[in-house]
Amino acid sequence: MAGLNAGLGVTLGRLTLDDVDAAATLSRVIGWNQTEADWVRLVATPGSEVFAARSGDSLVGTASLVRYGSSLGWLGMVIVHPDVRGRGLGGALVDHVLAEWDAAPGTVLGLDATEFGAPLYQRRGFKNLATIDRWLGTATSVAEAALTASGSAAVTVRTVVASDGQPIADLDLRYAGVDRSGLLQRLIAESIDTPGAAGVRLIVAERDGALVGYAAVRPGRERSHVGPLIADGDEAVAALLTGLTSFSTGAEWYLDAVSQSGRTHVLRSLGFEVVRTLQRMARGERAMTTPVGADGGGVGSALALTGDRLVAAMGFEWG
Repeated sequence: MAGLNAGLGVTLGRLTLDDVDAAATLSRVIGWNQTEADWVRLVATPGSEVFAARSGDSLVGTASLVRYGSSLGWLGMVIVHPDVRGRGLGGALVDHVLAEWDAAPGTVLGLDATEFGAPLYQRRGFKNLATIDRWLGTATSVAEAALTASGSAAVTVRTVVASDGQPIADLDLRYAGVDRSGLLQRLIAESIDTPGAAGVRLIVAERDGALVGYAAVRPGRERSHVGPLIADGDEAVAALLTGLTSFSTGAEWYLDAVSQSGRTHVLRSLGFEVVRTLQRMARGERAMTTPVGADGGGVGSALALTGDRLVAAMGFEWG
């Protein structure tokens, strides 16, 4: 890979499974929630690439690019070690991802930006698309809210099985608007292959025998992370979140969601509170001109991952 300017003394290359421990240390240094398993997933999932900035043998920066089919790319995990900040490395990593994306006309590159990172992305043509909230809740608060709610038994939940793979992918494509089947296949496999509550847990929601949603929860460095979560209606949202409590009773949860009034109401009713706000941004002409479909997504939507039925994102690094 091409080197950066000599004054910086840093080279760019691919991050591999051999780098996972160093990458987890780097994200821990800046206080992020990712674990070694999260980094492995980013490196090993088809369509995902992670780039490494190295100073000698030391990992000093990262950036990731996830490709959802040919229509949407997602930029994430832009990390610069505190010891080398202020030297242009963050911008160099972003530019490297932009060069790798090399998108065809009409495609969109998205990201979730902090208030500190937003100016860097704006200078590269990214524009604000939506506000995304990071919610904090607990399995206990969700369970208690479920007990006091009137509710209905119309929606039932169960643990995912292998045969759910294609129905989940179809539902996700309809409501997320892009092909995330590679990521979903990996999450399903992890959920099935890792018994107990130690790893990813994934459940599905059904109404009258038809799939109406799914949700995953996975461990984090400090808090568990809920997402992705797709649900057709508030009743399915509540049922899925209540169903996840059996895997992490008492645990604190992060949940990342595009800010919408209806979603805010249901999450607050389950005991969640917003603890951080980011800007969902996009680069590409269609990102600013094509509306979300009436069903909350739609295949090929330029505003993918902002639909009503996509309740929780996989995380800032996945969209």
